[in-house]
Amino acid sequence: MGLIVSVYRSAERTIDCTNSGQSIKHSAFTLLNARGAFEPKPHRPAAMLRKNPISGCHIEMVGDENAHTMFGGNFAYCCDSSLARAVKELSGDSLIGAIPIYDRIETALDQYQGGREDSRPHVVSSFAAIEPYLDRRHEKIKDMWECRRIQLRGMKPEHKFHYLDSERHIEQVYRESQSMMAGYQPAKHAVEFHAPMFSTDKFFRDLQTATLAHDLGKVDTWNPEGGEKGYFRGHEKVSALLCEEAGFKYDDPVTTVVREHGSLKDWANMKDKTKMKLIRRICAADHEMILALFVCLLDCDAAGFSDEGRKIAHERRQDFWEYCLCINYLDFELPNNKCADFKMIKTGCKHMLRSLGREVVR
Repeated sequence: MGLIVSVYRSAERTIDCTNSGQSIKHSAFTLLNARGAFEPKPHRPAAMLRKNPISGCHIEMVGDENAHTMFGGNFAYCCDSSLARAVKELSGDSLIGAIPIYDRIETALDQYQGGREDSRPHVVSSFAAIEPYLDRRHEKIKDMWECRRIQLRGMKPEHKFHYLDSERHIEQVYRESQSMMAGYQPAKHAVEFHAPMFSTDKFFRDLQTATLAHDLGKVDTWNPEGGEKGYFRGHEKVSALLCEEAGFKYDDPVTTVVREHGSLKDWANMKDKTKMKLIRRICAADHEMILALFVCLLDCDAAGFSDEGRKIAHERRQDFWEYCLCINYLDFELPNNKCADFKMIKTGCKHMLRSLGREVVR
């Protein structure tokens, strides 16, 4: 029997700093060493108050007693005087506010794996299943998709790349991102990969959002006659503008990969200068996983093509990746980047592709 306390999280937080701790999964806990009349339940698991030399007390999950726990950024509180009484008895201090929750647990590999294995969302059938990881921007993209899917239905160009209409294409691309998420196994050899901005939760959330957003602009650019003007000319830029409308910044990784996902159409005929310019444009998002996000979106997009289209798309993607591997990072400057240089970005992509079993070098 214990006391129910509510979990308090930042409304603006877009990254899970608990490393998939219990406070990101539940909205309440049952404190067993505070007087109360409630049994622990699956939706409010058992926790304990622990003495803390800095904050007086902190909350720790039952079962984590032998682990090295850390503060993950979330708090717990309730207005019942039993909580204040329990804090006073345990620490000798008065309760003055919400209590820190120590539910972050790391292993030695977490700094490059991006979290414990159970922090990776499981393959799901809808966006709602990863709702704890969503913020308002991702919800807005989901709403845009729901509003536009009827218009996308039936938009099928007579082109060798396409065998599905645009609605079914996006659904297929989104399902491929879910398959990637389910198949992610951190590359054990990648101990040199240190990525302070990387988490598997955020990466796959961004990838799934990008798969939903990447072709939303086709509604505004649909030309059923095709020809020289194309069927969806400029839809990538329109889709990126919709991402900005949803709240993503111009240089956010999601906006960037959506805007550039059609840039490899003429890759074989591009001059080196143009290729380097394109890579700089992508890497300007200044995130160590931006190249990985771009390549994974290309792979997901190809899953919605015909067999012939998929083969061509994979060849372009592979040519692009091998070109990136040949670039000497010492000669490839990203002058406006403050967080990630090209070496870090390339290493991040290599780590992700190996973890997904998708790195193929001819």
